[in-house]
Amino acid sequence: MARSLRERWEEDPWIQVGEQAAHLALIGAPPVALLLGMARWDFAGWQIVGGSAAALWIALVRELVDGWPVESWGDMLVDTGAVLAGGALCGLGFFLSA
Repeated sequence: MARSLRERWEEDPWIQVGEQAAHLALIGAPPVALLLGMARWDFAGWQIVGGSAAALWIALVRELVDGWPVESWGDMLVDTGAVLAGGALCGLGFFLSA
């Protein structure tokens, strides 16, 4: 449930640290692990696939978990497509620079 900034400010600071650490682990760890695994796999274009896969994870968490219940599936699909395209473009940038 969303809280106001005043409610957040009045909480114990360690709760805030724990909550933000959980956000970081939820969003950051799986894409990093996936990208490191694909780099080890070493096939041509792994950066593009890895960027898309990492973006998919982030999109699913953001759109389905944080935005549940989904009010507009069409809007969710457009947003997810944009996130996937962004991940693929980031991967393409790394692919072209390698």
